[in-house]
Amino acid sequence: MYERPVLTADEPKLKLVMDEKPPMGVKVYMVSEYGTGFLGDYHPELGVVAWAELPKLSKQQRQRIQEKRDGK
Repeated sequence: MYERPVLTADEPKLKLVMDEKPPMGVKVYMVSEYGTGFLGDYHPELGVVAWAELPKLSKQQRQRIQEKRDGK
């Protein structure tokens, strides 16, 4: 199965496409000119005005989740 690369950040912040274009071929969070947010690969014809990396769990959050699974 083909897996697309995912761009993540600890604290993602929206960036305007006019200031910084999103990378092509990478799954990111995007906001359309109408304010609708969605995930996917950036293509200029989508009418995207802002984008951000996808959020990821911090090491501390992953550790807490693992402790909960382990019953600690």
